[in-house]
Amino acid sequence: MRISLPSRVMVCWCILAFCALSAVEANATTRRVPADYPTIQQAINASVNGDTVLVSPGTYVENINFLGKAITVTSEAGPQATIIDGNQLDAVVTFHSGESRSAVLKGFTIQNGNATGEGGGVNIVLSSPTVTNNLIINNLAETGGGGIGINFGSPLIQNNIIKKNRQTPAAIGGSGGGGISVGGFGSAQIIGNTISENAWSFGGGGMTLNASGPALVKNNLITDNEAFRGGGLYLINFSPAILVQNLIARNRADDGAGIYWSSPVDSIVNNTIVDNDGRQGSGMHVIAGAVAVQTNIINNVIRAKAGQIAVLCADLNPQFQPRFKFTNAFSQQGVAFDGGCSGQLGMNGNISADPLFMNPAVDDYHLQTNSPSIDTGDNSAPNLPSTDLDGKPRIQDGNHDGIAIVDMGAYEAPPPFDLCIQDESNGNLLQVNTSTGDYQFTNCAGLTIGGKGTLTKRGNQITLQHNATDRRVMASVDTSSKRATASVQFFSQGRTFSITDRNIANNPCSCS
Repeated sequence: MRISLPSRVMVCWCILAFCALSAVEANATTRRVPADYPTIQQAINASVNGDTVLVSPGTYVENINFLGKAITVTSEAGPQATIIDGNQLDAVVTFHSGESRSAVLKGFTIQNGNATGEGGGVNIVLSSPTVTNNLIINNLAETGGGGIGINFGSPLIQNNIIKKNRQTPAAIGGSGGGGISVGGFGSAQIIGNTISENAWSFGGGGMTLNASGPALVKNNLITDNEAFRGGGLYLINFSPAILVQNLIARNRADDGAGIYWSSPVDSIVNNTIVDNDGRQGSGMHVIAGAVAVQTNIINNVIRAKAGQIAVLCADLNPQFQPRFKFTNAFSQQGVAFDGGCSGQLGMNGNISADPLFMNPAVDDYHLQTNSPSIDTGDNSAPNLPSTDLDGKPRIQDGNHDGIAIVDMGAYEAPPPFDLCIQDESNGNLLQVNTSTGDYQFTNCAGLTIGGKGTLTKRGNQITLQHNATDRRVMASVDTSSKRATASVQFFSQGRTFSITDRNIANNPCSCS
């Protein structure tokens, strides 16, 4: 076969490129700190694309810059043992030179940064690095992003703990974002992080999206943050983000405690927005109706703090008000939908009923088996993940009616329990799913707690065991004799419940 000259040139170019890439990978060097270099920055200075800077446990007081290099800077022993301390001088870590996703920061505690602009812990400008598995804590910034500041970039921010970051004392205004600030058009991906106990004087205690472009905010725990507007999230100036499957809980703000947004959003899907404390909108305050874009808000559970408004919308042109679909907005002694959204209840699958969480007192926002939010969502919702916030499969038949429908909120309830162990004298009951190991204990005096244990099946014997920091659950069932015993011990309460069931076939499996 004859190959034309242009084709031969292209083949040669591809071979040369492959060889060059292979040479870089073959020559990649691991540069150890402090064994080879006394500081992390010196190791970065000596590195070339493809290298790894491997840092031993210890505290390193420095402010590092990746200098545009596609390298991995990682710790040997994880963030608890390896600290980069910015000494209140500047951002702790800087990406300012067009870094790509191949520039990786992994496994550190990033602390004591103090930025005169944005990004006290990590400052990202016109760059798109990967920042993963770090503890970003106790950092300050003047204008935005106490923990992480992103400007005109598309980084991956994944599986970090971003905690107790805030605005520089005496500073006011700025774009906001105690935990994270995303500004300037880009496609940042913020996935699987814990964003908690951050604060900002005005907007975005947990996170601000300010003219951010199509950011993806997915599978995050956004809790206990505080600001004047948008305790959890603050979305302004055209930020067409996708907010999917986040738990947004116990944030505080005067205005829009969970989410405050005055910008069109692409979609808000399957979030659990609960127990946020805000005078004007516990779950959401929406004033985006002035923009000729209609946002779909689908499959969410929004439970207000008692006596507050779950969803408050500005009374603007109804043609452009957001469209709520298959959403449970509930407020005990309060209002579900108010303002321009007041007509949403009873339309498009929207309901207002207590979602019946397992145990909010210990942050368990899974749905009880009789929750009205089970099997009442929309399977065709855009950007619907294949797994829930726990990583369990989505779209299960949670109410056992033969039709698998997605649940509302961040968590998908498993198929119902098929085994019930109930004490014949006091009524205490333990329900078990013998396929998944999920269980729910009820003492018939108001205590209901669920979890997931390990199942063992040998012949006619089924055992369930769950050892956790707050409890120990053990159960044994003989399916041939239909006898069962169980013990449920709660360490924090100093209580143990025992169950003896002589016939599992005759259980009413309900408290009376």
